[in-house]
Amino acid sequence: MIKEAEEIMEMNGVEEFMLALPHHERNNLSLRLKMAGAYLNGAAGGGDLDRLQYYLEKYTHGIKELLAALITLCRQRPENYKIILDRIPGKHCKHGHLVSLSKQLRRPAKQLLHLGLDHAAVELVAKSIELRDVKAFDSMRIRAPVMLLEHYLNKTSNVDEVWSVLEQLEKVDPDIKAKCISLLYIMLHSDSERKPFCCELTRRVEGSYHGLNNTVAFIFVNKIIKDSAARAKSDLELVKLIRTMSELGVRVDHVPIWNIILTNLIPNPTTDQTVNQKQLISRIFEVRDLLRDVIKKERGFYSHSVVWGHIMETLLYRETDLFFLTAALLCKKLGVTYAPTRWYVHLGKSFYATKLLSPYVDIIKVAYSLYEKNPARKKEFIVISDSLLVAIERAKEDEMDIDDLISDVFTLSWNRGVLYPRSIKEAVCGAVGSQVIADQIRLIPSLEDSEEGLGQ
Repeated sequence: MIKEAEEIMEMNGVEEFMLALPHHERNNLSLRLKMAGAYLNGAAGGGDLDRLQYYLEKYTHGIKELLAALITLCRQRPENYKIILDRIPGKHCKHGHLVSLSKQLRRPAKQLLHLGLDHAAVELVAKSIELRDVKAFDSMRIRAPVMLLEHYLNKTSNVDEVWSVLEQLEKVDPDIKAKCISLLYIMLHSDSERKPFCCELTRRVEGSYHGLNNTVAFIFVNKIIKDSAARAKSDLELVKLIRTMSELGVRVDHVPIWNIILTNLIPNPTTDQTVNQKQLISRIFEVRDLLRDVIKKERGFYSHSVVWGHIMETLLYRETDLFFLTAALLCKKLGVTYAPTRWYVHLGKSFYATKLLSPYVDIIKVAYSLYEKNPARKKEFIVISDSLLVAIERAKEDEMDIDDLISDVFTLSWNRGVLYPRSIKEAVCGAVGSQVIADQIRLIPSLEDSEEGLGQ
């Protein structure tokens, strides 16, 4: 290789002293680096450490050439890999801009892993820095730090060993621990025997973030579940997607994962299907029974109330007459408005979209009856009542007048014995466009009027 380099140099008029010129001397730079790399690689291939050290100190080298020589040396004298590794800069500037080495290090890191030099691969990747904000899971997975992490996850069940690697890689990619969750999710989903390892590592990651909600962890888990749900061939496969997160010890309350699962379990009727409320209600209770495996008083699992709350949310989210009517019927059958903070906004939007007065008041009535039986549930009733303001706001966005519909809500509610909190009434009166309707609403007693009457 050295002889070939000398011949090429002679053909191109490159003299040996030029190989020591600095990078900013641009004349024949690519050729100079290639020739210096040939000398370096030749010494590494021969295992000649003295000559290797000589060429490292004498010539100017490019990162690509240093990486090639590193792999060559590791094949001959792996115990001496640091001679070249220490010469590779962690990050460098090119034309004044910070350059990430992560992409350049991917292949050499793979080669080091293939040679069984895991520690050298970690040290090499630790010299880089992740500058790209990768959104696609497949793209994230092939980045050098994540690739290396996945190697360790598959290689060992020693949590301390993987955690040590994560600590080193975190200096390269600050989000590496959160990204680890998506890899653990895939691992546990396919191999339940790895559960103790996956759960303990997840627990440590969660502790380092003081909770995992709103981290990049769920960006990738969400995409994995969405893609997997589209390929699922049975209800059990769909339920397993969310059960796996619970088995990891992670609740997914604030991400759209539940909606992905429930939308597939309770799909919209196709154009050639005829589905009525009775059939839809029957399916909803089937789904609730399927989800029994995620209802436990354990870390990462859910309460009975939370599961029903997610089901209500997915029904109201559709904003169709059938699903709105079914949501109201479900509330009446259950006699409870579970977890209303999850779905009151969708209740208001769906009411505006469907204009279905009676089922809307049915839901309000269930919440009011719960309050009457237990005054401690007043806050839940206020939350659900706030859906009126959501409907009004949506109408204003669409430049639509629903003042008459809002007036009808108060009239029907009064006829059914439902009184609204004073704060909600006043907010509604201030939001409607008609002063006449606002005055009519003010004439209806408020919830506090009833409470004051009872107190006298």
